[in-house]
Amino acid sequence: MKRKLDPTLSTLAEVRRVVAKEEVIFVDPGTGGTGWAIFHFPERCKDAALAPHSWGVIKPTSRHKTWRARFEYIATTFSNDVLFNAGPERMVLEWPEFWSRSRKSRAAARRGDLVKLAALCGALELAAIQASCESSLLLTPRAWKGSLSKPAVDLRIRHAIHRKYSDHVSDAVGMGLAVQGFVDTGRVR
Repeated sequence: MKRKLDPTLSTLAEVRRVVAKEEVIFVDPGTGGTGWAIFHFPERCKDAALAPHSWGVIKPTSRHKTWRARFEYIATTFSNDVLFNAGPERMVLEWPEFWSRSRKSRAAARRGDLVKLAALCGALELAAIQASCESSLLLTPRAWKGSLSKPAVDLRIRHAIHRKYSDHVSDAVGMGLAVQGFVDTGRVR
């Protein structure tokens, strides 16, 4: 068994075990747009993939010019318009991950974007606590999609549930489908 580097992060198997029989919101945080998707999981997932029953994106407008204004808008909207209206039992949050071999990830780290993203995750977690969600699960991109690109995730979503979602929502939906076993790094079911 591989030793986890950070005990606060969840594996896909742990998330699968915990979310059975729950209404779960999957969140793909981003300061340019935070996507979310809510799934209701029965006791056991069937052979067919379950689609989310609601989804959306919280996208700051042009008047949210500073990072702080974007952060405040996303966290407040997530709390007031999503969590309190939908009332999911648990949140699964995509935790930011540094990819040392990725030029894009290294540039984001140099600009401080990963720290800002982690801070946004903290605000989203606080919103979940205030909305009485059960303890959140943190899932890294590598844990649920490996090194799949966005187009590959979109293709797996279309194969599994025959739908297409916007850029920010597709990763949230992809996480929910990965928990069901319908998005993985090896094959399309």
